[in-house]
Amino acid sequence: MAVPPEIISHIFSYLQSDPIILEICSRAHPILSRIAEPFRYADIVVLDNMSDMDDKDGRTYFAAKLHTLLTEHPHIANYVRRLEIRVSLNKSIDGAGVGFAPILPMLMQLDRISLTSEIEDSHPIIENLSAEFREAFKNRLLSPTSALNEVAIFSNSNFPLRIFDDCTTVKSILLCGSPNYNDLVVPSNPPILDSLALHDWICIDPLFLAWARERIQSLRSLSLHLRNPIIVHKLCPELFGMCSSSLTNLRLHIFSRCKFRSVCFTFATE
Repeated sequence: MAVPPEIISHIFSYLQSDPIILEICSRAHPILSRIAEPFRYADIVVLDNMSDMDDKDGRTYFAAKLHTLLTEHPHIANYVRRLEIRVSLNKSIDGAGVGFAPILPMLMQLDRISLTSEIEDSHPIIENLSAEFREAFKNRLLSPTSALNEVAIFSNSNFPLRIFDDCTTVKSILLCGSPNYNDLVVPSNPPILDSLALHDWICIDPLFLAWARERIQSLRSLSLHLRNPIIVHKLCPELFGMCSSSLTNLRLHIFSRCKFRSVCFTFATE
């Protein structure tokens, strides 16, 4: 090809946000396919094998299909930087997450992992997924050799905070919905966070404030998306007091019942 690969790679980097177009371009020539691979697989979504969702957007795979792809082309695993796991409970809860378990150990270069579930509030998300998946997910979070830096939990379930107690590489956590405080013990030397985001919390427990106090004294970024005014009044002053000396980026998105749909405030310093 007359065009240097570096130029093509740079062009493909701009197509990463449009995976369908990127895939179409990669089919034009075998060389283009190889150059496009790091961008095609950098950010992917994996679904339950029995999910009703569509996998035709260029970045979404059923668990079995992704496992086959990584088994037949193991080098692709090195390109995956951001992984979103979507658990849809169209089947028995006892089997949920089975297809994801063999995939996670293959993805050692992950920067970010997010978990989305439709499990009811009364059931902690991890406890209702398969034992194989729970073990694989925990191992991926706790591995000291992984590149994992960000974890996002988009779920209405009570995600157990204790899973983060020994995470040495995770510096950014997003929690949607109030977490589970059962068996929560604040370790003597917990990992320190750089970024914390809390979305749609419905209650605040003193145990969470104790958990946060040990982890956010050097926090640089704080994001709060809250609907309950009681939570706003209780949570914001406490968190601000813990990290006010280190915070450089603050985002508040507060939904109100007054004539304004929401109030959004963003603050950042150099």
